[in-house]
Amino acid sequence: HVINPFAASGEEHARATRLTLASIAVARAEAAKHGIRVQPLAAVLPADRGVVANMSASAALAAAGVDGAAEALACCVHVEEAELTGTLAQSLPGARHTLPLLRAILRVGYERGTGHYLVYSNIDIALQRDAYVQLAALLRRQPAVPISSIREEFERIDAGFGLAAAAARRGKGLPHPGHDLWVFPREWVPKLALGEVVLGVSLVAMALNQALLGLSKCRLLQLSRQLTFHAVEGESVVKHKRLQRARSDRLFREKYTAYNCVHTRHQLARLMRDEAFRGCWLAQQVARSLNAYKCPMYITQLLESL
Repeated sequence: HVINPFAASGEEHARATRLTLASIAVARAEAAKHGIRVQPLAAVLPADRGVVANMSASAALAAAGVDGAAEALACCVHVEEAELTGTLAQSLPGARHTLPLLRAILRVGYERGTGHYLVYSNIDIALQRDAYVQLAALLRRQPAVPISSIREEFERIDAGFGLAAAAARRGKGLPHPGHDLWVFPREWVPKLALGEVVLGVSLVAMALNQALLGLSKCRLLQLSRQLTFHAVEGESVVKHKRLQRARSDRLFREKYTAYNCVHTRHQLARLMRDEAFRGCWLAQQVARSLNAYKCPMYITQLLESL
């Protein structure tokens, strides 16, 4: 299970990171009871070395208000910035954020991992205790079908919110439409058509889902079983679309999201050369969604260079 921790810009993100690490430790211990081995890996930039390096699973549990202790999280794979971030800064004048390449994070899981399957999830997405057990059961039934999971979201949480509270409220949160956790054969990583898609902005899920469909012969299991959750102190973007940075922040809308849009479109064009993919249920949906972003109007030069 590979994640990409980074230095928090505020207490809400720091809390989400602690909750995620604690949830991985708890879910990993639960999986071990069922004979399922989970290997957590953190791919981090050199500047973010301290985010997880000194945080053991037991410390993460304590920080999240969870009783119990577990063995230390496997940590960390330090990746140089040039290797992790690609050409975004050079391609986008005015880019002010360090956004890692999705394929670079997955590559860490591929090269350093030893499991048959690779799990990737966003750093602010926590797991319910039985997440790995439920995922393993699905994979036993359909071993070649990748999984894309949709989270539920808890809003207006208080300072004492932890894994116990999330378990008690399971199934009562808001049904967030975003995909935040994926599982697929680890050997697929070098073959995924992802291009320069970066994390931290919109269209990551669309890019990864279409890449997985390209390898799976148009098969993808989309889950909404409340295996994962996200918790926010204020209002949720599920009910208030204006809170989405892709809508409200011009830099994210006109540069970063558009950057992902252009690269996702390029990979879609490559995949559409395959007749089987052209008939896939997601292909036309992706094309319509990408057209709605109107990314070429924002980054004409980048589009012409591909």
